[in-house]
Amino acid sequence: MAGRGRGRGRGIALPETRPGETSGDLKPAKIQSEETKQPIPEPKLYDFEELCGEFKVLKVTSSQDEVKDLVQKAKDSTKTDENFSQIIEILYQNVFKDNETAEIAAQVGSQLSSLEGIGGKFRSCLLKRAQDHYKNRENLSKDSLSEWTGLLSLLCEIFRVLKISGQPFKPLAGPISEMMGEILLNVDDGVKIECFYQNFKNVGKMLQAIDKTKMEFLMCKIRDSIISEQSNPETRCMLIELLELHASNWILNQDVQRFYCDAMADILALQG
Repeated sequence: MAGRGRGRGRGIALPETRPGETSGDLKPAKIQSEETKQPIPEPKLYDFEELCGEFKVLKVTSSQDEVKDLVQKAKDSTKTDENFSQIIEILYQNVFKDNETAEIAAQVGSQLSSLEGIGGKFRSCLLKRAQDHYKNRENLSKDSLSEWTGLLSLLCEIFRVLKISGQPFKPLAGPISEMMGEILLNVDDGVKIECFYQNFKNVGKMLQAIDKTKMEFLMCKIRDSIISEQSNPETRCMLIELLELHASNWILNQDVQRFYCDAMADILALQG
């Protein structure tokens, strides 16, 4: 009977050796080294004067991508307190010229303040400049109404968007309440009343959460202003809406909002 053949491939393959060599003479396979890591590129430095020029042309219509790009450039190129101060002053001057840019300026300030490394220093410079302008607000009011209302608008927007450990910067509540109260001392100034109206809607709820006493003071001022002989129909309409906003826990339904819009339209039509 023929013997059973050995199965091919079932045995363990042994390495071939040359005559005179043993398997122990074999050199271990060379271990390939890890690929060399690519060096991290250095951040691109931008000319600071050109950077300042880009900050000067920030507009209400600037996109979030444009803001992020500008913040990144500032992060890579801004190193000294003097640089921070220059950028911050540009933001303030933008708002002084056009109060509607307060929101975009506050967003830039908030994003720069949250950056690792330079954020704390930038935030300190930003708030220090706010304090300086606040102390000088009487002169601002005399020199330029737009600068005074711009300061209040920017303080309110910084208060609304800038967070420290997830909380608003509470020390701003006092200056904001003070400036709002000053507006209600002279209710025949339509520009300031409009500024009060817009900013009270934006941050009134936050102010109340931080200091109910100051909010009650403002509400008393609003009630007094509504019945004041100095108040015109337009001012009364705005202040009554704010009174109802506060009474409704800071939420007005669409029907109520439409009512006040229609009422204001009728008032303006009669004036025209």
